[in-house]
Parts: sequence; structure tokens; C-alpha cells
Amino acid sequence: NTINAAFTKGGTVYLKAGTYTIDGTIILMSNVTLAGARGAKIKLANNANWPSNKPLILGSNVSNVKISGFEIDGNKANNGSSNGRTLKSGDDYYNLIGLISSSAVEISNMYMHDGFANAVFSKRTKNLNVHDNVIKNMNVEGVNAYRGGTTYVTNNCMRVIHGGARSDSTTPMYVASNDIAAVSTASNLGGIIVENEAGISMYVYNCSNNIHNVKATIGYMTGGTSSMVKTSGCPSVPTMSAATKSCSVSDLSSFTVTATGSTDTTSADSMSTSSLFSTSGTSSSGTSSSSSSSSSSASTATSTASTATATAPTVTSSGSTTTLTAGNSTNQQVQINAALAKGGIVYLKAGVYTINGQITIGVDNTTLKGERGAVIKLVDKANWDPYVELVHVKAKNVRITGFEIDGNAPNNTTSNGDTCNCGREYYDIIFVDNTSNVEIDHMYLHDNWNDSILVKGSKNVNVHNNIFRRPGHDVVANYSRSSTVYITNNCIRTYCNSAIRAYSSGPVYAINNDISRETGYTGGYAAFEIQADNPQLYNCDNNVHNMKLVTVFLYGADSSNYHVGGCPISPAKALIVDSCSVSDIDKD
Repeated sequence: NTINAAFTKGGTVYLKAGTYTIDGTIILMSNVTLAGARGAKIKLANNANWPSNKPLILGSNVSNVKISGFEIDGNKANNGSSNGRTLKSGDDYYNLIGLISSSAVEISNMYMHDGFANAVFSKRTKNLNVHDNVIKNMNVEGVNAYRGGTTYVTNNCMRVIHGGARSDSTTPMYVASNDIAAVSTASNLGGIIVENEAGISMYVYNCSNNIHNVKATIGYMTGGTSSMVKTSGCPSVPTMSAATKSCSVSDLSSFTVTATGSTDTTSADSMSTSSLFSTSGTSSSGTSSSSSSSSSSASTATSTASTATATAPTVTSSGSTTTLTAGNSTNQQVQINAALAKGGIVYLKAGVYTINGQITIGVDNTTLKGERGAVIKLVDKANWDPYVELVHVKAKNVRITGFEIDGNAPNNTTSNGDTCNCGREYYDIIFVDNTSNVEIDHMYLHDNWNDSILVKGSKNVNVHNNIFRRPGHDVVANYSRSSTVYITNNCIRTYCNSAIRAYSSGPVYAINNDISRETGYTGGYAAFEIQADNPQLYNCDNNVHNMKLVTVFLYGADSSNYHVGGCPISPAKALIVDSCSVSDIDKD
């Protein structure tokens, strides 16, 4: 809570010189700068015993973030095992910085060292700029980018085991003016590693790097070929800095506070994550007082258990009703957005509303409603950029109800030359973005790439009485500390990944859902996926059957994050839960 209080103000969180020992992950928010004085150090606690895939600093679905000016110590000398497992080079434990589905992130003037995995690991992240850092004694890579977009790795000194920079299905990656060497050539894979697990059209640019004492200048792994590497074409090739040449922290630049917004300045305090941040007003200094991360987690669990009298949120909009009729054009989002900008109720009469641009709900107290037979459909060959959803909800007290949304995946198998497949960040249907009090009900959502509903940083979300078929990733994915999410009385037929995911979010209540993989498809890995930093998911009276792998998949989480029973409500089962028929969707 202390961390979130600091980050939700925006602006800059500034660390004064000193050692900040952490026993829990630091969770980034959008539009913030995390900076420090030279001499400020974030250090992993001894014998942390974290699960895999849990980084020291995590940014999930964030944008416009800067990390600059301080030191991160992975403390691998005192973390040689985790929960009884002896760690070795290549194990995915204790990445220093992890970025998931994020954009516009800058990491600069940092000293990152002694970690068991990567200094920077990014997944499905674009516009990442890692520059002017000293990276030493990392067991895997300095920068490892997986299935992402434009990534810059420039002017870094890297002393690593596996490799300096790795692109796995990330394009383009520009690697320029770095000094890269292996700690030992015995386990080294190359100065720059090229891998193409996804089989996409990709390019890595190797521009004016000093790569030495490595097994190979370029190392090729699954799907990587020499045709994917170019030795020119970087947008800029900076002069190699003093720190890059010397690999000395003393030559790194210090951070100067220039970011807009408030600045929280704090000193090193007790051995807990929350001691990094001040909770006073817009500007403060001195030592912050806070409880440890483990105490904070315990109090959260108590709070969720005590909500036995809670009710799932419902939304009622006031104001005028705007009724729309489907037209023949492929840009029907224009008339829909014009109506939504007025607020109130927007009512879609039966018909197909083909869209070639995003629908945005940005006015509080708005309902988007349709009669049965109303269909919002993505145009053929839309060629949208990744991370653009069909419907973007960024207002409070919003309801979406009563109609169909067709992601039209069969006619959108590529986008701007990139292949759209399971988990690629194209064409989420509904994105609930850092808001509260959202109800999505009596909808038929189907045939899209990526998630049917993505909930990020939001609270009091109620998803009920819907039919989901053939989603390209998760059905309802909850990220970035979303809380109090009810998913009840839905028929869910998975196609690719999991039905319900809790990623650093909770409580997430799954109640009275029928969950199975789509007939004739081999996907549908798990009903519930529980991941990352202290998620909490409650499984109450769900019918889970015919999944490919397991009912519950713990990914960087453990059994304490999963609960059978304990949901605060117990609604009657809807007809569609058993029938999964659109003709029954309006009978409850």
C-alpha cells in the first residue's frame, strides 16, 4: 500500500543514498520515474526464497516509465537456492527488472549486478530504451527481450555469462556502441544472441559494438539465422561513453530530478520493500516508517476474508439515451464514439457495426447497450498496431451489456506483416484501464486474438452472464493490482491459454462458471492462472472440464495464493452456464 501510494501520485520517487534491502517485488505504475542518488542501492534480501519468474522490480502493462541513477544488487552470493532448489545459470529467478506488456520505458545510468538471471527482461514490450548502464556478473543476459517491439540497447558496459543482448522474436532490436564481454566463455552463447521462437520476420542491428572475450560475436538459438542480423541501419550510433569504455560506476552520470509532478524523497530504513517510499504529502524527506511486505500481505488476506457481506457491483447510468442504427461503412466506431462522448446510455439497434478504429468509453456514468442481434465486428485486415483494443474503458461507473463483439480473428491473421497468433498483443476485445465500478454482462465475445477482457489497475469489476468463445489468450486477465473482480455465471470456452488469470491482482472471485476448452481445439491450458506478486484467486462452485493441462497453474505464485471457497457471494446458476447458448443469454 505504501508503494502504491507513492507511485499513484505520478512524478518522481527519489531514493537518497543508502542500502534498501527488499524482501518483496517493487511494482511500477505508469507515468512515474524511479530514480536515485549515486550511492542508493536496492538489494535483494539474503535467502529470499522467491518463486521463479518474480523480478526485483516489475512493470506490468505500464507506460511512460523511467528508472535511473542508482544500483540494483541481485545478491546471488546469498541466494544460491530457493525453496529447496539449487539455482544454476539460466534459471529464471531474480531478474533485476521485469517488464511485461509495457511501452515507453527508459532504463539509464544504472549499476545492475550479481543476479541469477537477466538485468532487464522484457516480454511483449515495445519502445524500450536501455542505455548508459554498467551491467556486471549476471548469469543470463544483460537485456533479454522476448516477443516485443522496438528495443534500443546502447552505450552499456556488460559483463555477463550467456550474452549481452538477446532478441527472442523481438523486432527491431538496435544494439549500438556497447562494450560486451563474457565473465567466462565456458557458458557464453555470444555477445548478441538471436532467437526466433515465434517464427516472425525480425531484425537485430549490430552497430559499432566492442564485443570481445565471447564464444561468438553473434550466437544463434532456436530459429535464429544470420539473415536476421544487420551490421548497419541503427537510427543513431552514439559515441561510446566513458562508463562504457571503463565499465566503472564512477563514470556513470548522476540523476537530476527534472520530471514533472510531485517528488517523494526518502532515506534507507528498515529491511522492507515499503521503506523505499514516503507516504507524506507532495514533497517530503527523512526516514519513512512502514511495516514489512510480509505484514502487508497478511493484512490483505485478512481484509479479503472479511468481505462475507459484499455484493458484486452493478452500474446504472443516468442521462439521455442515444439510439444508433448500423450503417454500411467500415468505420462505425465514429458514430459510436460520438455518442459515447455525451455520456448517458448509448443503445445499438440490431445490425452489424463494422469498426476500423478503437471504441473509447471516457465519460463517467456511461452505458453501452445493445439489443440482441447488435454486433460490433472488427473489419477484415485491420492492420492495427499491438496493444490497441477494440473497446477501451477508462471511465468510472461504466456498463457494457446486451450485444455481441466479434474479434474476426480468421480475417486478421496478420497485422502490418506480423503474424497474429496465441498471446500476441493484438486485438484484445475490452480493456478496463485503471478505473473502478465496471459491469460487463449478457455479452457474447468471441474469435479475437489475445484477451477477451483485460483488467489493469482497476477495482470493483463485475463480469457476469456472458459467453466467451475462441479467445486468443486469456478470457479475463487481471493485472497490475486489480482488486475485487467478480467473474460469475459465464460460459467460457478457451482456445489458447487460461480462462481466468490473476497477475499481481486480487481478490479475484470466480463463481459458477462453466470452463472448458473449445471443441476441436488443442489449447486451453488451465482454468485459473495465478502469477507474480501476491495474487489472490478464489474458486467457488465452478465446473471445470476438458482442459489441456490443469485446473490451476501457479506461475511465480504458490498455494497460499489460491483458495477453494471463501467467495463473498453465491448467486443462482444462470441458464447459459450449462447451455452455452446465445439464445439463453437474456433469460437470467
